[in-house]
Amino acid sequence: MTNSKQVDALIETVAEIVEIIEGLPMTTQGHYGDYLAILGRYKTMPEVRTMGILLLKAGANAKGVRGALCALGAMS
Repeated sequence: MTNSKQVDALIETVAEIVEIIEGLPMTTQGHYGDYLAILGRYKTMPEVRTMGILLLKAGANAKGVRGALCALGAMS
């Protein structure tokens, strides 16, 4: 499997999670709390940022993901 196919497979997997989150009632702006819960599980900034990118590419609410990344210090 090429790197591009591996990335596409990851995005597809993350898209399933995003679909679930985006289908839930929005209890925080842009599902910020839901994305913060996911991103907060990662130990290093590169892992947090990579997962943030995957979430965005999978169709996650950009405002929610960016807010979560900012809260974790992964984005200014």
